[in-house]
Amino acid sequence: MSNPPPVDANLAELETELRAGLESEFHHRGEAYDFDMDDQRDDAVLRKFPALHSALQILARQLPEKWRAADCDARISQSRHRALARVSILTGAAAIILTTLQLIFTQLHQIGSNESGWQGKFGLLEYIAIVTGAVAVVVGLTVKFNRRWLGKRHQAEQLRMLKFQALIRPELACDRHDDWKKWIANQLAGLEDANDFHHVEQWASQEQVHDALPAPPGCAPEGNFLPALAIYYRVKRLEFQARYFHERARKFRQQFRGWGRIGTPLFFITLLCALGHYGAEHHAYKLVAGHQETAAQSWEIAALWFVAAGVGIPVIGLSIRAWFAAFEIPRSASLYLAKEKALEVAARQLAVEDTTETAILNDLARDEHFLENEHREWLRLLMDAEWFL
Repeated sequence: MSNPPPVDANLAELETELRAGLESEFHHRGEAYDFDMDDQRDDAVLRKFPALHSALQILARQLPEKWRAADCDARISQSRHRALARVSILTGAAAIILTTLQLIFTQLHQIGSNESGWQGKFGLLEYIAIVTGAVAVVVGLTVKFNRRWLGKRHQAEQLRMLKFQALIRPELACDRHDDWKKWIANQLAGLEDANDFHHVEQWASQEQVHDALPAPPGCAPEGNFLPALAIYYRVKRLEFQARYFHERARKFRQQFRGWGRIGTPLFFITLLCALGHYGAEHHAYKLVAGHQETAAQSWEIAALWFVAAGVGIPVIGLSIRAWFAAFEIPRSASLYLAKEKALEVAARQLAVEDTTETAILNDLARDEHFLENEHREWLRLLMDAEWFL
């Protein structure tokens, strides 16, 4: 199909106004979680592009409410799952440390220390930790907040993808609105069970096979529809998603900073504790052989505390690593950072490339394929995480 005729000055001015309006809104509201799904604040500038505005109005009546419900449920389930994971990890570590302390104070009592009263207190705390941890695990296994989180997040992302996939359908470009609405209805019907975890597992494990990039729509779209769609898509989809990835990567890297190499120093500290235990025991033995029982007792106590530290420090380290592994925080940070850079490149390409129908549709379809694949990778990553519940 031949290139569309050059646009007139008035159309160029409208496109400039649309770009300025959307970018201004992105500057002020780009961090809002629903920026890409809420077009009400952009209504005034979008009205000057009737075809795009009409399509967005139709989508606004069907998708945002469902998306907000799924997104809200996903956030709540994620928060509850995080709380249960945190409780189970902390109480598990506490139970091991408290058990070790009880053994230590039993030995202290046997060698004549007057600190044996702590044994009963640690026993009570251990009992509380075990019961609390068991309750957290049972609730987690029963309610399965992690599955509900991933299911609802998948449903929300499918609704988000549906909005932008609908905008690049040839039926819309060719003003076949009845066929376009029928396609949307069919897609919505297919998403009714999208929040079921087994459906999510099946979807994530499928090989990603896409149709070929779209051919020219076979019609003459309204003169400003595709250029306006390219501007809208770049700001609302690509730049917003890139900012989201940037913020998530920054947050995760900040959480993980300083903890990523904690295993090495803890390993050497544990070795020092083992050496300290050996040295203290050896010195105590020499003092006993020299009939200096009182001095030997102090060294035996020190040896016991070296044992407690040698057990407790690795447990604390494992608990920290368990928390990061439960949500794949380091790998998620790297993934988000890579996706951010890729979307920034895509946004720049969409802003500077030619505005032929084929180029616009190809760019938008390619970017949607990329974002769908990103969601699939994220699901696989989180489903392989060790939930500890």
